[in-house]
Amino acid sequence: MPAPARLRPLAKLPKAAAACAEAGAAYGKCIGARYQEVERDMCQREFAAFRQCVAEQMKARK
Repeated sequence: MPAPARLRPLAKLPKAAAACAEAGAAYGKCIGARYQEVERDMCQREFAAFRQCVAEQMKARK
């Protein structure tokens, strides 16, 4: 049975995130290196790059 229309974008998210593995790894590496000294907006640049990549992948998978 296909997913309801409101859930279809969520079904695309894992593939979109997997396509952005390099950006995701950079974000994870930044978080991992500084997880004991958490501060607001740490790794913001890495997260923004990952988020942008995922957003582009989601648009491309329509």
